[in-house]
Amino acid sequence: MDNTILQFLEAYKKLDILCKQTLSSNIGISTYIVQMQTNIQGHLTVPGWNDDFKYLKKLRRMRNCLVHEPDSYNNVHLTQNDIIWLEHFYSRIMEQTDPLSLLYQDSIQKEHYQSVPHSTADSHELEGNESDTKQFVKSIFVALFLALFIIAIFLILLYLY
Repeated sequence: MDNTILQFLEAYKKLDILCKQTLSSNIGISTYIVQMQTNIQGHLTVPGWNDDFKYLKKLRRMRNCLVHEPDSYNNVHLTQNDIIWLEHFYSRIMEQTDPLSLLYQDSIQKEHYQSVPHSTADSHELEGNESDTKQFVKSIFVALFLALFIIAIFLILLYLY
């Protein structure tokens, strides 16, 4: 067996164990891939999401071929870059810069932003919410009506005295 294959399998096992621990799963990298597959938002918000997803699937296929298919050592073409990528991905999970961590951090930031009260002007600029605009217009009309009503009462009182 080639030394590259052994290094690859060791790096894969190490990453798989980390994924099992962080995702509370028995199937590690496969669970990571499934979570990426089911999180549609990640494709839109996390840079490199699709590349990581495709590469993880490729490496899992290669690992499965090596482990489950007879005489597969000659059919699977591993490079040192595959091993480096696995090790780098392991580091990214540890540093919380991997796709699922970034997606989680993004969702936390959005929840925090939505829970913080904003001024009416901010909500108009950022959200463009039509109901807020209608409410603002109504409040202006009510204020104008009250101002005219007070002026009318003042003029009536002034006229009577």
